[in-house]
Amino acid sequence: MDITQELARWQLHKDRSALNLVVEFAFEELKLRARGLLRENRLVDTGELVNAAYIKLTKMENCQFQNRGQFYNLVATIMRNFLVDEVRRRGSGESVPVPGTDV
Repeated sequence: MDITQELARWQLHKDRSALNLVVEFAFEELKLRARGLLRENRLVDTGELVNAAYIKLTKMENCQFQNRGQFYNLVATIMRNFLVDEVRRRGSGESVPVPGTDV
C-alpha cells in the first residue's frame, strides 16, 4: 500500500476510508512511537494513545502531507499533546515527565 497516496486521497477527497487504511497499515509503527512517549510514565496504555490520535485525526481538516514522515510527525505531536492534556486533567499537583514536551 502507498501511504502517501492514501493520505492524499484523504486530504483531497475527505475520504475517511483512506485514513482508516493508513492507520490500519501504520498501527504497529504508531504503537512503537506511543510506547516511546510512554516510556517514563503510564498515564494511558499505547492502544489508548493511538486511538486518541486517530480520533483527533478524523476531526482535522486541511491536513497537508508530502510524505509518510510528515504524517508520523503529526501523529507524534497529537499524542504528545494528548499526554500533556491528560497530565493537566489529572491535576495531581505532582510533576509528571512527558518526553518531548516542555511542560
